[in-house]
Amino acid sequence: MTFDKIRDKDLTFYLVVYKDYERARWCMTNLRRHYPTARVVIDVDGDDDERWATLRDDFKLDLEYGERLFLLEHGGAIVKRMLERVTQDPTHRRWIFRIDTDTDIRRRFRSLPGWDYFGTYHPGRNFVQGGCIGLTRNVCDRILQSGCLDRKELATNPDLWRSDVGAAEGRVGKYGLVSLDWLVNWSMNQVNVKGHDFNEVISTWKDPVPEFRDCAVAHPCKKIKVHRPI
Repeated sequence: MTFDKIRDKDLTFYLVVYKDYERARWCMTNLRRHYPTARVVIDVDGDDDERWATLRDDFKLDLEYGERLFLLEHGGAIVKRMLERVTQDPTHRRWIFRIDTDTDIRRRFRSLPGWDYFGTYHPGRNFVQGGCIGLTRNVCDRILQSGCLDRKELATNPDLWRSDVGAAEGRVGKYGLVSLDWLVNWSMNQVNVKGHDFNEVISTWKDPVPEFRDCAVAHPCKKIKVHRPI
């Protein structure tokens, strides 16, 4: 089942930001060109840059400041905060897209699927690649109700949420950070939701997507460089 009439009021875009204002501004410029009234939530993860308020006002965003939760010691808290902010929306938007500040919104979606979890899917790892993860309000509620993100072991045993050897190793071992995308994937498994491939999204780990590739969302974009992990 697909849905062809995609309205701005049905969508939420969610970004976690930390010391990447210029990239966020670039991303919002592209996003608002195609989705002028969709809900956009910016989760400022422990960054006190005063310019975030300017971004909010210029692009009409929901700006939320919070404690730095990307640190490994907080386990699943970064994902739980995202899901709570999504489900607290009284308009009950159906689709949520978790994107990064180097995610290129190239055009509007031509259709959206009926799946709860989708994007660039790797069946061998049962993993939806980060950069653009599509999920539904329904599955956000299910994950929160399961309580799986409250497990203390998520902060002390990263292998619990990494489904293959070496996944997110640099983030964990070098920087002491969690991976939001791997935690989302693990959460989906806890509520028996499988990922699906959605051809409107092309997301890779490092290599930029060529301009000639026809897609609504591409990741990563290297037009604005970054020198730190999220």
